[in-house]
Amino acid sequence: MLTLPRDISDVLETSLGTKITDYHISLGECNSKGLGFVSELLFVDLIHKSTGEQHHLAIKQALPSGGAYSMRMMRNAFANEIRFYQTCWPTLKRFQGSHPRVKPFRCLAKCYGAAKEVEKEKLVLENLKARGFTMYERSKAFDLRHMEVLFKTLAEFHAISFAYRHKKSEDAFEELTKPMVNIWLFIMEALFFPEMIKECLKGFLEKVRPELREKVGRKLERYFDGLEAVINECSEYTGSCPVLLHRDCWSNNNMFKYNESQQISEIKFLDFQVAGRGSPVQDLSYCFYSGASTEVLQNFENLLRIYHDTLSTALEAYGCAVDEIYPMRTLKDEWTKYSKYGLLQSILIRKAKLTDSKDAHDLNKLLDNDLAEMNKPANIDMEEFTRITSELIMHAAGGIRLRSRRSIPHAHPERRMDQVLQVWIVTGHPDSKD
Repeated sequence: MLTLPRDISDVLETSLGTKITDYHISLGECNSKGLGFVSELLFVDLIHKSTGEQHHLAIKQALPSGGAYSMRMMRNAFANEIRFYQTCWPTLKRFQGSHPRVKPFRCLAKCYGAAKEVEKEKLVLENLKARGFTMYERSKAFDLRHMEVLFKTLAEFHAISFAYRHKKSEDAFEELTKPMVNIWLFIMEALFFPEMIKECLKGFLEKVRPELREKVGRKLERYFDGLEAVINECSEYTGSCPVLLHRDCWSNNNMFKYNESQQISEIKFLDFQVAGRGSPVQDLSYCFYSGASTEVLQNFENLLRIYHDTLSTALEAYGCAVDEIYPMRTLKDEWTKYSKYGLLQSILIRKAKLTDSKDAHDLNKLLDNDLAEMNKPANIDMEEFTRITSELIMHAAGGIRLRSRRSIPHAHPERRMDQVLQVWIVTGHPDSKD
């Protein structure tokens, strides 16, 4: 008989409410390097010896080693996710249940239980692969149909927070979400990540014609000399319309199920280690810029409309009016300020997506400023990486008004970049304070 480590057996027995010896046990492979965050996944299949009941589980556990800084962040990340599954989501789920007209939100993996012992934290989640869910191919950008589903699903998820705040109270929502830590601020304190963002922005500038480089460089000064302030500004929400965010909604953290016609029938969000309170735009821009194809970039305004229309419908079921809670003008205003969050984070994600898992950096070592790990060569197609990040920066630089100009997306890439940058200089995007 297969014997599990004692700590794994304990959390399974607590989560399932029965002895592990009552089950036949089989193990799957752990997740590949580069696919986790500050954790690893162990896949376990259980079949009850008497009843035949089956459980297909994914046990998420803390990585076994790291320096003081990475271990501190790991503890906060697990505390966030455990709080999400054991406190935040049950509270919001009960709130949903008190409104009969509301369609229940079912786009999360089931959580069976958790272990909170420091540096031995674990979560027991359902293994969605056993139910036919698959991940979108990691190295590819999302096509339009997947991005539309993501924006609709985020709208339905955010609607629960908006309604809860409106029907309950601001204080109740604050109490629910305040203990959660903004993990991205931890990440950005490590030397590697801000420096990589700056290198990407410099690569973008190298593509600009000399006569524009000086002007564009002035607009980017704040990003080179004060990137930390920019990151803090767009990561810490100061507005009046907070929601509970996923905050890490890229292709590795959602799974899709397809019907016989290959249409998307279900979606599930995964990994709430960086969940917390903030602007809906932080989720939207992160999802958008980390996964958008050229086709998706060209449909930006339509995606915002899809999000807002879906949010409106979802709020109506709670007896709330979207124009009173989060009108489109507020969404666009917040996009101007907080979409930089998604743009800057997407540079990190796009590099990870183009890196083979066997060549991925060790995140714990990067967080602990390990020089050898920081200087390890990146085995990726830098030309493709620069092309993608330049396209994202061009989109962000153009602002919402620019995207109605149909001639720009189809122009020659160098000419298109110049057009975008000229509008950027005139309109003050991406940072209207400059």
